[in-house]
Amino acid sequence: MNIIIFIVAIFSGFLAIYKAINSLDKIYSLTKYGIRAKASVIRIRQVENTDSDGDSTYEYFYLVNFIDNRGKEIESEIKFSVKTKPKKRIPFTTSIFYIINDNKEYDIILEKNKDRNNGFYINLIIGLGILSYVVYSYNGQVELILEFINNLFK
Repeated sequence: MNIIIFIVAIFSGFLAIYKAINSLDKIYSLTKYGIRAKASVIRIRQVENTDSDGDSTYEYFYLVNFIDNRGKEIESEIKFSVKTKPKKRIPFTTSIFYIINDNKEYDIILEKNKDRNNGFYINLIIGLGILSYVVYSYNGQVELILEFINNLFK
């Protein structure tokens, strides 16, 4: 039973780190290789997040409308949220980067989204925290952990 908890904890830690790196990679590729366009924000979806103390925070997801480089009109929601409610009235214009992914869907990011790396930091901290806890809990049995990781990649 103890080994199952160990394996689940290791897997969870690496999964969180993988998600962090994948999120950062998507943001990097969108800003580096994406096509810049002007988009009109036509709707904002508000999502409420409540923590264990009952405090609420909000995330805002923009639904944008823009013309892609082929002249096609696109309407899509941006997957990366904004933490502050915009002061502008809808509709308003903003700059975006977009890429057409392998599934012929549009990956979009706001050009000036300052909160876009929060998911990266949260997943990275969770993953490193889980792995640190596993190393600490197993009383220095780092060799066992390294052997397990080595066997995973064989």
